[in-house]
Amino acid sequence: MTPEESVQELRGRGITNLEERSSQEQTPLISAAQRGDTELVRLLVLAGADLEAKDEYGDTALIWGAWKRRKDIVQLLLEKGADPNATSSHGDTALMKSAMNR
Repeated sequence: MTPEESVQELRGRGITNLEERSSQEQTPLISAAQRGDTELVRLLVLAGADLEAKDEYGDTALIWGAWKRRKDIVQLLLEKGADPNATSSHGDTALMKSAMNR
């Protein structure tokens, strides 16, 4: 799938702004990672979503993927260049969040 095709697929799902923020400051990518929606994460990444966007607590999509123990999402985000050393507003990294949720 090309980036253009992923944008069309996202539009079909009602997502027209990759960086739109929810009331918790979550982008569609952060929300998809939090819900464990691997296919939507893949589409958003391919369409060019910001991998380092942070929600109101400073959590990135990678941190949420690690917290939810979604190896597939974590691997995808890391392969696409997400920063494994990004920290939340509490100073937690994805690795720390994963260890906390054992």
